[in-house]
Amino acid sequence: MFDGFSIIDVFLISILVIVSLIIGLILYKKSKSFQKNSKLDLKSNYKYVMKKIECNIANFEEEKFLRWVRNIFTSYKEKFSNNNITELSLILKKEFYFKVEEELKEYSRTGQKYITNNFCILDTSIIDYKETEKEDIIYVYVKCKMIEYVFDENRKQILTGSDKLYIYKNYQLELTKAKGLQLDNGKKDINCQKCGAIIKLSTEGRCDNCGTLIVTNEHDFMISDIKEIFI
Repeated sequence: MFDGFSIIDVFLISILVIVSLIIGLILYKKSKSFQKNSKLDLKSNYKYVMKKIECNIANFEEEKFLRWVRNIFTSYKEKFSNNNITELSLILKKEFYFKVEEELKEYSRTGQKYITNNFCILDTSIIDYKETEKEDIIYVYVKCKMIEYVFDENRKQILTGSDKLYIYKNYQLELTKAKGLQLDNGKKDINCQKCGAIIKLSTEGRCDNCGTLIVTNEHDFMISDIKEIFI
């Protein structure tokens, strides 16, 4: 006996430890292999997705499109935090707009306010494309850094989050455009909805004169859904 354990007990415990180590090593190797294969799959999938987009959407420019996405998502976060629902209607598809409107109404009803400060987009990438008979749909991955919290205006205290600590979040944006409405990359003149200035319609998304976000149904995608994802 060894302090209450027999030789058989010690032997069995040793076997269990060895088996656990072997299983852990196997799982680790499988995990590394999976990560490597996933990177290859993502690269291959990216090329496939971009090829589909270029075949279905004339004049599509990835860099300008992603710059435009960063603009409208930043604007969405700012306006949601300021409860500026009217201006959100310019960048949200109607069905999603009503969903956001109800969410803001619920905050107001309970005396709470969602607040985002120092919002910063760290990375964006196109991850998928789908089409229906009526729409082109592009899915974009967005990685963000921000200060985010919910404030109770009645009790004057923070309910969730922090007004000092930064957090990181990943989102999937669904952007939808009616088929047949082609991106013209600045070949057409329009008037800014705010200042009236004549501007070039482009996927960059802002008036050169006053900085107002420009989204029109003549060519642009609109946000049709936003989901937080965990990767």
